[in-house]
Amino acid sequence: MNTLGERLRHLRGEQSQVEFGVAIGVNINTLRNYERDVRSPSADTLSEICIKTNTSPLWLLLGEGPMRLEGGSETLPAKTPNESRFDATTPSNDACGGTQEKIRELRRENTELRRECSELRTENQRLSRELSDANKDLINTSKELLQTTRENADLRVELTEIKSRAAPDTIPAEEPTRKSA
Repeated sequence: MNTLGERLRHLRGEQSQVEFGVAIGVNINTLRNYERDVRSPSADTLSEICIKTNTSPLWLLLGEGPMRLEGGSETLPAKTPNESRFDATTPSNDACGGTQEKIRELRRENTELRRECSELRTENQRLSRELSDANKDLINTSKELLQTTRENADLRVELTEIKSRAAPDTIPAEEPTRKSA
């Protein structure tokens, strides 16, 4: 199981999507999108799923470690979607095998990646503006070159006409040949 969606389908087992969605407090269409890896659940939703199914967050997120927390069963606990997830059954960080620390680490990494992404977007926008300006300059230069080429062609035509008009008047007479004496 390589994806979160595949692990959610495995976790659901034989239960229908409707039953599983109600048990974990998620709309059926949302659950379908999660299982098809079209959308990813929020951190709160993932936490809710882990708590209500006694599933290891590390396994659900990354596919690592055991699927169930120690002492867990293969069936969903009898809880309603409106129950608080912060009750006596909420697993501690130790019970999760340090998963909370891993989540904090991933959140820090996520924050850093978002910052880098924002910087890259800003740089991309700057480069796009520069490229746009360079393209405008290139277009203007191309227009000037085209205009110069047209003017050059017009001048060549005019020069040819002038030469053709001047040619009949300037035909040199044949020079007499000299005979040697």
